[in-house]
Amino acid sequence: MTVKQGRYYIGGLIRFAAKDEETQEWVIELDDKLRPLFAGDQFTQIEWAVRHELNGQQIAQWLHGFYASHAKPFPFKVETLLKLCGSEDASATSGKQKLRKALDAVTEASAAHGEGFSYEIRGDLVHVKKPASGPQRRHLAKKASKPRKPRA
Repeated sequence: MTVKQGRYYIGGLIRFAAKDEETQEWVIELDDKLRPLFAGDQFTQIEWAVRHELNGQQIAQWLHGFYASHAKPFPFKVETLLKLCGSEDASATSGKQKLRKALDAVTEASAAHGEGFSYEIRGDLVHVKKPASGPQRRHLAKKASKPRKPRA
């Protein structure tokens, strides 16, 4: 596997791996040059308490992870979210009901752990509101401060 970090690193992910024959546990060392990937502003943290509360609810867990990676979510079609999460529901009506139930579960689990999350379905679009994480807020501020180039 090849990983790219900005313009500075292209290389392997794993430096070393070994399996303990007695315990069957793996010891895996990542390449030290990957350290910048794990800096505080380079990844999205998922609230694990919310994730665990959604245990057994695959669509809800997928939605939680999906929206955790969005600093400022924009509306998605119900149909698109169902496809992205891997739902195989052929009925638009029951698919929308499953999606609503999963979004309700994310809303409740998030509220129970002090994490904001709300949604509204208007027509066939799902509008989600959630606070951006610290790194996401910095990203949005940086993006807003850059002058926009006019489109040709």
